[in-house]
Amino acid sequence: MFGSGEGDTRPGMRNVRGAPSLLLVVVLLLGAIAFPLLASAEHAKVSSGSIVKVAYNKKLHKSILVNGLGLTLYMYVADVSGHATCVNDLTYHCSKAWHPLRTIGAPRAGAGAKASLLGTVKRSDGGVQVTYNRHPLYTDAGASSFALVGDKKPGQVNGQGFADLWWVLSAKGTRITRLQ
Repeated sequence: MFGSGEGDTRPGMRNVRGAPSLLLVVVLLLGAIAFPLLASAEHAKVSSGSIVKVAYNKKLHKSILVNGLGLTLYMYVADVSGHATCVNDLTYHCSKAWHPLRTIGAPRAGAGAKASLLGTVKRSDGGVQVTYNRHPLYTDAGASSFALVGDKKPGQVNGQGFADLWWVLSAKGTRITRLQ
């Protein structure tokens, strides 16, 4: 691969004309390995065909919408006519505390959810957000500046009734106002 050493009369020296092509092969192999890893990290927050399903919540004694990981999904009262208004604005940074349920492709109905109620809405940041019965869906990421504790595991409903603006949804896509 490195050549026979022709053209160089010094002892132990070889012709390295093939070295650039070897380097190119190594770079291409590393790229082929790294690209899928980087791509999967990029899509970790935005999955293909995000899943919406229903789970019974022991704290609320109701069946509510959750995402594919079982985290509670919320609707925002200020979202009207299916438009997502919780964005990363300069004042409140809403979408940092309430992560939109984003998707690439059509969302999928899991156990108990109705596929006919699923939809999507284009966000002002260019992303696509999942809706259920025309309500854009969010998870509670928390915001210490607003004393909002985020949901870290399935079954938590820390955002329920927050500021009288954030509520969980039933399997029918209606707001549940029961507090813990």
